Formats: sequence, structure tokens, C-alpha cells
Amino acid sequence: MGTERVSHSATLLPNGEVLLAGGWDRDGPLASAEIYDPRTGTFARTGGMATSRSAHAAALLPNGRVLVTGGRDSREDIVASAEIYDPDTGRFIRTGSMMADRYKHAATRLPDGKILILGGSNGDDFYGRYASAELFDPASGTFTAVDDMNAERFKLPDAVATLSSGEVLVGGDDEHGEIYDPATRAFRTVHGTLGAARNFATVTALSKGRALIAGGYDQNLHLAARTWLYIPGE
Repeated sequence: MGTERVSHSATLLPNGEVLLAGGWDRDGPLASAEIYDPRTGTFARTGGMATSRSAHAAALLPNGRVLVTGGRDSREDIVASAEIYDPDTGRFIRTGSMMADRYKHAATRLPDGKILILGGSNGDDFYGRYASAELFDPASGTFTAVDDMNAERFKLPDAVATLSSGEVLVGGDDEHGEIYDPATRAFRTVHGTLGAARNFATVTALSKGRALIAGGYDQNLHLAARTWLYIPGE
């Protein structure tokens, strides 16, 4: 990449390129972004965000643009602001703000094109974890609340996935997973247990509504090599 970065977002665009945005380097949170072109194997600078962000969340919108939400800014504040990247112009445009300041949260697109944003934390980190969730409507550029999760969760960027059924599996920061049902806008707890909270675990959607949950670490910082299979109805 053109810039050292960690705790950034990486979003696959419809044309096969990848948008890498924000994160932080040795001097703090970044506003810069770059595009990876798989045809040439090279990175090119693109327009920067209006706000420096690390530990934010990003999700692809139905029109090929990218929604970026929250994160920690250059003043070390946790923010609620959001912006949208337009690959046609290479620019970020401000949009409405979330209902809560969030970082270390997750964002995933639902079948109707709305973006489900959930969990995360405020500046108190572990002690400021959220159970709350909200929806972004790309048609209006606004955020609205949905029912809370059954557990407070953060460190979720890759531990949430939209399944082939259209439901969303949340598999991080608690020994129990949860399912979000877009029809009811509510969460239900999944049967079975992961044995412990799994911070920075990954959830990958599989066929037939299944998903693979892998790795993470518990509250005692014990790393896990284990994996778990989510099977709907079991």
C-alpha cells in the first residue's frame, strides 16, 4: 500500500477493485484511502475521508458506493458521523450520523439494501460496550433504531455476516451467538455455546444458511484455534 495502516477497512467494489480506507499509522488515525487494482496488482491514492477514522466499519451499498461509519478520530474521540465513498468520482460525501458514537462495531448489508450496524463501544472500551443496533437507509441517508441485541458486544468487524437466508449471524464477544431477523427487526439467541466470549472472531456465511465461526480470544486473552459451525434450526 502507499500508506502504513492498521485497523482500517477493506471493501470489495463491484468492479473487482478494493477500497482501503482509514485506519491508523504511527502518528494516529488516518483520513486517507487507496484503491487496489487486481488487474495490475497496484495501489493508487483516492480521495480522503472528511474525518480521520480507525476501528470504523464499512459496507457496500446496492448502488456500488461504500458506507463508512464511526471509528476513533484524530482527536481520539469516538464518533457517530458517517460518509459515503463514490467510486465514480473517487470522493467521500458526508451523510447522516448514527444514533450513537461507535467504534469496533460491525456493519453488514441486508437483502433489502439497508445496512445493519450493531454493537461497538464508546470511549470506555470494554466497559462502554453496546447492545444497541440501527439501520441505515441509503434512500434517505438516515439511521433508525432496531431492537437491542441480547448481549453487549464489541470487537466485531468480521464477526457478523448476512446469511443466504437473509438473516444476520452475530458470533463475537459472547459465548452465545445471535440471529437478527429483518422481518421482525429483532434478535434471538442461538442454541449452543462457543464456550467463552470470542473477541475478533470471524463469521463466514456458507450455503444453506450455515456459517463458520473461527478463532478469536476470550476475556483472559486466551486465543482459540477452534471453529464452530452454525446450522439453522439446530
